[in-house]
Amino acid sequence: MTNSIFDTLTVGQVEDLIQEEELKLAGYIFYYTVDQHDIGKYCYPFGVNPFLENNYTTDGYSIDYISDQFTALIGLFEDPNATFFLLDQYWQELVGLRGTILDVLFRNIKLYDYNTFVNYLLNNWNNSIKNDLGLLISSATGALQEGAQRYNSFVGGKLIVDFEEFDDVVTERPTLKPLKEAFEHSVQTRPDVVERLRQEFSKNKELPSQRAVAVQTDCEAIDRICQINSLIIENNKRSLLLFLSSARASRETYFAEESSILTNYYPRIEGKLFRFHRTSAQLFVQLLLQDDEDLKRLATLKEMKEVVEKRTKTIGNESNSFEVVFKERIDILRNRYAREKLLKQINEFRELFEQLQQAGGRFGRLSTLYNNLVAERADRSEELEKSSKGILSTINFELEFKEHYLQWLESRASKTPNFIIQRGKDPVFGTAHHLPLLFENGGNQKELISQITQRYIRDEVEALKSKANAADLDANIEDLIKKQTTESFAHQGKPEPEDILVRSLLNLIIPFDRTKKKSYTPEEMVIQVAKKQIDLIAFEGDVLLLGDYYYLLCWACRRDKQYERSRKYAELGKQLNENDPRFWHGLFLYNYCEFRECIKKTTLTIEGNASSALPFLGKAIETSQKALEKYESWLTDAKRTEDPIVLKKTKAALMTGIIIVHAYLYAIEGDIDFLTKSREVTQDLKKFEGTAYGQQPEYLYVESFLEYQEYCEFQKKNQSELAQRKLQQARAAIESACKAIPDRSQYSAWKKELAKLT
Repeated sequence: MTNSIFDTLTVGQVEDLIQEEELKLAGYIFYYTVDQHDIGKYCYPFGVNPFLENNYTTDGYSIDYISDQFTALIGLFEDPNATFFLLDQYWQELVGLRGTILDVLFRNIKLYDYNTFVNYLLNNWNNSIKNDLGLLISSATGALQEGAQRYNSFVGGKLIVDFEEFDDVVTERPTLKPLKEAFEHSVQTRPDVVERLRQEFSKNKELPSQRAVAVQTDCEAIDRICQINSLIIENNKRSLLLFLSSARASRETYFAEESSILTNYYPRIEGKLFRFHRTSAQLFVQLLLQDDEDLKRLATLKEMKEVVEKRTKTIGNESNSFEVVFKERIDILRNRYAREKLLKQINEFRELFEQLQQAGGRFGRLSTLYNNLVAERADRSEELEKSSKGILSTINFELEFKEHYLQWLESRASKTPNFIIQRGKDPVFGTAHHLPLLFENGGNQKELISQITQRYIRDEVEALKSKANAADLDANIEDLIKKQTTESFAHQGKPEPEDILVRSLLNLIIPFDRTKKKSYTPEEMVIQVAKKQIDLIAFEGDVLLLGDYYYLLCWACRRDKQYERSRKYAELGKQLNENDPRFWHGLFLYNYCEFRECIKKTTLTIEGNASSALPFLGKAIETSQKALEKYESWLTDAKRTEDPIVLKKTKAALMTGIIIVHAYLYAIEGDIDFLTKSREVTQDLKKFEGTAYGQQPEYLYVESFLEYQEYCEFQKKNQSELAQRKLQQARAAIESACKAIPDRSQYSAWKKELAKLT
C-alpha cells in the first residue's frame, strides 16, 4: 500500500519544480490543462460512492495519501489566480464523470430515513447494498452534496472548455493571448507522433477496447500539449501550459522517467527539456512552499531534491523520509485544510461495513455511528434541507436541471421578478421558434405538456407588460415545475422518457443568464439528456415519442448554433413522417440561420457574401411552403390532439419567417415580386390572427421590417411622399413593439436605426 503521497515523488519531479521556479523568476507564467481524473478526485476523494470497488482504498492507497491528495487539489483548484483549460480530447471523459454524479444523486433521493433503510438491509442482503449504504453515508457526511457543488463551481466557473470562453478571458487577461493562439494552431494532432506514442505506451500489445480508447485519447492530448508549448517557445512568448494528471497510467507509463520516447517531443527552453507533466504530489510540495519568498522557495526545493535522492538510496530508513525532514511544514498545511477528519469518518464506515458484511450483519454499531455523524452535522443537514441549494431535497431534478432552476429562484428572490424570455444563441425570433411546443406523444405527461405550452403562449406577452404580470408568470412556471417533479418523480425511481421531455421543455423556458459562465447552457443540457433517450425509444418502437425527441433535438441544437446537427434531426424526423410539419419547419429555420451566418447583418444594410447566402434563402422558401401546407392539414384534421391555440401560434410564427425571408430576398436582389409576396403573407397573417395581430410585438417588428423595405423601393422610384409614409409606418410599428417589450434589444436597436433616417 502507498502510505504517503511523498512515496510517489521522484527526483525528476522535484527537478521539474525547480525548473518551474527558475522560469517564474525569468518572467514565465504557467497555466493548467487538467485530466478529468484529478477533477473527479477533487470532487470525490474516495470516488462518487466510497463503498464501490476501484476507489482509492481498494486500489492500494492509504487514508493519509487520499487526504494529502485532496488537500493538494483544493489548494490548486480553489486558487483564485489559477486558470484551467480542458483539451477537446478529454471532453467526453468529463461528460462521463458528470453523468456518473447525476446517476448517483438521483439514486440517493430515496435514501432519507435510516431506520427504513436498515430494515431494507436486513431483509435484502446482496451486493447492491454496498451502493445504497455508500450513498447514505456520503449524504450524511455531506460528501455527496459538497462533491457535486465542487464540480459545479470548478467546471462551471473556472474551467475553460471552448474557444468562445477563451476569447472572453483573453480580453480580461492579455497574457493569455499567446496561449490562445497556440491552442488555435494545434487543433489537429499529428497522426504519426500519436501512433508512435500509442505503440510505445501499449507496449505493442492489443489492449481491451476501453483501455485502448483511453490510451489513444491520452496520446492525442500529450501530442497537443507538446505542440502548444513548442509554438509558444518558438514565438519567444512566456505563457506555458502544464498538464495535471495524477492517474497511475500518467505517472508510471506516459511520463515515467525511464521512458525516453517523450524526450523526442518535449519542447526545450534554452536547451533544457521542459517537462510539463504535474501530479498531486508536486502540487502538495508547492502548497508547502507557497508562503516562502521566491529565492527561499527555490533553495528549499533543492534541499527537497536531496532528501528524495537520499530516500531512494536508503529505502527503509525512516529518518530520511520526506515526512520526517519536513514534518513541521506538513503538519501546518494539514491542519490548515483540516480535511482528514471527514475522510477518516467515511473510511471508518467503510471498514465497519466490511466487517459487518463478513459477520453476517448486525447493525447496532453502524446505526450508532451514523446517528452520531448526523448529530454532528445537524445544523448543516437542516440548512441543506431548508436551503434552495439543497442538492438532495426540494425538487427531484437531475443536477444540471436543478442548478438552472435554483439559480432562477435565487435571482427571483434577490430582485423584483422580471420574466426574461429565454432565447437561444441563434438569430430566430418568436416564442414558437424559441421553443418546441408541439409534442405528439407525451405519454403520461401529455396533459402537463399541454398546460405548459398553453400557459406560456397565452401569458408571455402579458407578462412582459408589467412587473406584476411577470411575477404571475414566474409563479405559474414554478407551480408547473413543482407539479411535474412531485407527481412524476416521487417514489418512481428513474424518470420515463416522457418525464424527461417535460423537464427539457421547462429547462428551455426557465430564464437563463447567458452573461455568466456556467458548466452547460440549457440547450447543451437538453441535447445531452435527450440523445441518451433516442436508442431506447427506437428499440421500443414508439414512433410518436421518437418523433417528439427528434423535434426537441432539432430545436435545441439550432438554439445552440449546432446548425448541421439541427438539420440532421429534422431529416431523421422527416424520414419517420414526411407529412409532419414540425420537421419542414425545422429545415426552414436551419436554412434561415445558415443564411444569417453567410451575411454580416447590420440593421439597415447587408454585408458579406450575399451570393453564397441565396441558396439557403431558396431552400428556406421551399421548406416553408411545405411546412405551411402541412400545418394547414393538421389544423383541419379533427383527429389531431395538439392544442389548437399552440398549433395556430406555431403556424403564425412560420408565417413571420416567410415574410422576413422574402424581404431579405428583395433587399439582396431588388426584385419587387419578393416584396409583393411578403405583403401578401402579411395580409394573410393579419386575417389569420385577427385582432391579436396588433398585440403581438414580434408581428409588429416584422411589419416594421417590411415597411422599411417598401420605403427603400419608393426611394428608388423617387416617390418621396410614399417613401416617407412607409418610414413613418415602420417607426410606428417598432414603437408599439418596444412599448410591449421595452427590454428587447433587437427591437430597440432597430428603432434607433430607423430614427436616423430622414
